[in-house]
Amino acid sequence: MNTAALEVILQGIKPVLDEQGMKRQEGDEEIFLGDKYAVKVWYDEKPMMFKLDVATLEEGQPVDFNTVSSWLFDDAHNERDAAAIAADFADSLSIAFGVKKAVVRQREISLPSKAAPGSTPGVEAFAQRFLTLFPQFKDTYKEDFAQYGEFLYENFFSKTAAVHLKALVAEKNKKQLVKFFNMLDEFYVEGDYNVQSVITYTIIGGAFGDDLALFEEMQPYLTDAQHLVVPCRTMIGQVISKEKRGSGSAK
Repeated sequence: MNTAALEVILQGIKPVLDEQGMKRQEGDEEIFLGDKYAVKVWYDEKPMMFKLDVATLEEGQPVDFNTVSSWLFDDAHNERDAAAIAADFADSLSIAFGVKKAVVRQREISLPSKAAPGSTPGVEAFAQRFLTLFPQFKDTYKEDFAQYGEFLYENFFSKTAAVHLKALVAEKNKKQLVKFFNMLDEFYVEGDYNVQSVITYTIIGGAFGDDLALFEEMQPYLTDAQHLVVPCRTMIGQVISKEKRGSGSAK
């Protein structure tokens, strides 16, 4: 666990805890107690996530913690990401304590869920995995859903996944690129037609356009994502061919 990141998170939620008169308990875990609530901030090693748990205290009843927010945090993340987690945790605590109401326009919109066991993953399951890897886009998902009343997945992935991938390519961020491409490869194989289309045309197409040479430069990051290579080359070739036909008809 990144102790520096944990300290940033704890400092970020301290004002909310102080308002409730909550005190840190002695021990190995970060647990805070007040008159009405108990709060636990911890790092779940297996999924590599910081989690915020809250319990309502009732006399004579066991303390039953429930996770109210969780964020992926691995070696590729830094203290700026921890600050974003702290802000989200502080908001989540304020809502849990009844100090702050959830934003009405988001109507307590739930994040997308995993596919049911044995079923073919669709765009919702794909979005769930994407938001687990890149939780900074959770608010964008909720805002889009609130605005349109439904999940317009092509619009969402175009302005989040495609833009983020393009930025990672420009940075040559090896760790994040490998993780991103491997996730895309997994869902290209397991997902339905809509997922495959979003991956090739919306995300890869949005990031690379007609730049086949740039895509070829990514081969070191695609070692474990070989299912993507041929369909993405084909897609980029179609874009190039279409642009050439358009150019020829204009002469």
